Amino acid sequence: MNEHYFVKDTLDSLKKRLDNNESLLIQQDKGYVFNAKFSFNTPATQENIEEFCNQTGWTLPNDYQIFLKDNNGAKLFCDPFGSCVHLYSLEECIQNHLSYMEKEFIPIGYYLESYLFIDSNRVKNNREDYLLWFESGGKNYRELSINFATWLDRLVMAQGAVFWDWPIYRS
Repeated sequence: MNEHYFVKDTLDSLKKRLDNNESLLIQQDKGYVFNAKFSFNTPATQENIEEFCNQTGWTLPNDYQIFLKDNNGAKLFCDPFGSCVHLYSLEECIQNHLSYMEKEFIPIGYYLESYLFIDSNRVKNNREDYLLWFESGGKNYRELSINFATWLDRLVMAQGAVFWDWPIYRS
């Protein structure tokens, strides 16, 4: 199975588990249990995506385009204190590309004062290891060595935990 297609399966399965308030009881590390809230934006069209790419010069990977066509942005695993995995809409990607960011790095999300990026050059070169993480206050981008579909699937399995910081994933 082409892994790009499991983006929709991952999100559809997650949405089926949400209650009527768009929340889900989850447990994270150290026994922390809370009702996580979720919200999903209306889909983007193929025309929206093409216009975005033409306007910015960026190339979006297929798996991320599938996400956008199903949900043009989302807030996942929002805790009672307001912290969320915020996956940007196309418009928010443009708004959040700040002057100090590399031109080819597309900001697609924000979580715990850190950015999730797609390296557009890697996508153009058909590389699957195009996701990068930039922690605020840091000076370097960290390669996550995965694509969006895998990252999203693991994020859902880890119930919103920053799995890429677990010792097994650090090099």
